[in-house]
Amino acid sequence: MKLRYVLLCLLLATPTYAQRLATIFNNYDLDVTAYTYCDSANIPTEIPVCVTTAQAVTDGWMSVSNDARKTFQISIDQIVVTGGIDITVEGKVTGSTSIVTIWTDNVTTATTDNDIVTVPEDVNQLRIGIKIGTADDGNDLTTNLEIIDIQYVGGRARR
Repeated sequence: MKLRYVLLCLLLATPTYAQRLATIFNNYDLDVTAYTYCDSANIPTEIPVCVTTAQAVTDGWMSVSNDARKTFQISIDQIVVTGGIDITVEGKVTGSTSIVTIWTDNVTTATTDNDIVTVPEDVNQLRIGIKIGTADDGNDLTTNLEIIDIQYVGGRARR
């Protein structure tokens, strides 16, 4: 009887996680050589409005302070550019205003890419940016589109 009671207490004390999914880019056709971030006001309820003008340090941030598990799923299915696509994941650590680079990658025109990026626990704000390395082909017909999907998955502890 005591063993059942101890096991029940352990199960009740172990948090489960509710998953939060935010689509950052959905079949996105990238056309600029400056970093593009998405408007965090639209995350996770709608497909975000992406900013393609000069980027400020305040653009594209989303709060993840309540998420215990934080990952980005990055899928680039088609590239028709010169110089590849640059991707950067940046964060702000709790108690600091400094921007920390968590992960970077350059996906070349010769390959497509699928990555899962795990974010450290002490990060309370995140943003992800993408840009064309050198130049777009300029002819964005169906066969020449860049196809980029990026999702954020966060786990919120619940008891």
